[in-house]
Amino acid sequence: MAYAGGQRKEAVRLLPWSPEWAETGELIKKEMLSVFSSLAIEIHHIGSTAVPGLKARPIIDIAVAVRDFKDVPQFYDKLSELGYHHKAESDSENQIFLYSQKNRLNVYVHIVIHGKTLWNSYVAFCECLKKDSEVCKKYEELKESLASRHAFARRPPCSAYQVRHKGALVRCRRMENEGRPPSLYYHTEPLRTQRLSQGTYGVR
Repeated sequence: MAYAGGQRKEAVRLLPWSPEWAETGELIKKEMLSVFSSLAIEIHHIGSTAVPGLKARPIIDIAVAVRDFKDVPQFYDKLSELGYHHKAESDSENQIFLYSQKNRLNVYVHIVIHGKTLWNSYVAFCECLKKDSEVCKKYEELKESLASRHAFARRPPCSAYQVRHKGALVRCRRMENEGRPPSLYYHTEPLRTQRLSQGTYGVR
């Protein structure tokens, strides 16, 4: 355990993929649907825990797509009853952030606008890792390297690392759809060139 600025910081832990992650993801998706009903256009389990076989931090990320944010606050009380807490300081103009714990796992719920860049990148990131085993392997190797080099780095719930580099995967998927073989450069090079010393990355 390390301390920085008087605050205790937990080590980054990458664990082998567990079927429990998928089961918990399905549970949370059902709970989100029970709360938002028709307001939710789509609900996806995203991030590394959604990719069978990929090592990850034991954090379940769920993305809920809505048309706009104006009706979301009316559900905060109901969400709180189910153990989901709104973390306003982690909100942005592009998403509303909730956190919880289910089955001893940390849960992050990202409410985003359907069809916008953030939603598209969340989905494309996950689908790309599921469909391309080579890219998945390279991504896991990169995460292991980051975890060992920055074991106690500060990491906010929705980090710059996780958000900024989805565009590379979206470009890769577009190339694939156009019949052009995507280069691994689009997946890994932006991650390598980021200034990791600042600790603003995630290794989920």
